[in-house]
Amino acid sequence: MITNFENFNIPDLRAASNEFWKMTTVVNWKKVIVDYCKIKDEKFFNNTKENNEKRNKVKELAKKRLVLNYEYSEMKKLHKEYQKIYNQLYNYFNDLDLDLGVSDDGYWDLLSSVIGSGKRFTKKCINDPKVLVDMAKNYKYVENFEYVINMDENDYNVIRDKYDPFYRDVRKYNM
Repeated sequence: MITNFENFNIPDLRAASNEFWKMTTVVNWKKVIVDYCKIKDEKFFNNTKENNEKRNKVKELAKKRLVLNYEYSEMKKLHKEYQKIYNQLYNYFNDLDLDLGVSDDGYWDLLSSVIGSGKRFTKKCINDPKVLVDMAKNYKYVENFEYVINMDENDYNVIRDKYDPFYRDVRKYNM
């Protein structure tokens, strides 16, 4: 019996449900990355008040898409699935010893952006790690998809109240 141990830790994307991968489409993290890159290109990493406001608006819209489509309890479940996939990707790419040129925090942001970009893109990175290297070298990732799906209940309610008047009114009169 011949055994190949090289690929023993290939991430199993089935560790996350179809609903999880659907959620990445709803959040549309690819759009977040594109919009952030436009802001960077305007004044490369310039932290002006205007650019910070633009970046905050981009993330707020991603959170809005999520909050308007998922209950808080569903988001908690999806976050647990995120953690499973993240841990598998972390170990897999770490074992490949790729030259990504990112800090530990940047590595987290990078992998988080891979996951946020959806199942097909995540699989593409697994099958061709050069895609991940290119993403890192060209700053085509954003801090941090996990922050979007791992908000506390108060933040969830603030966003939901802002964009869903019916939800706000039901909460107001049921308190």
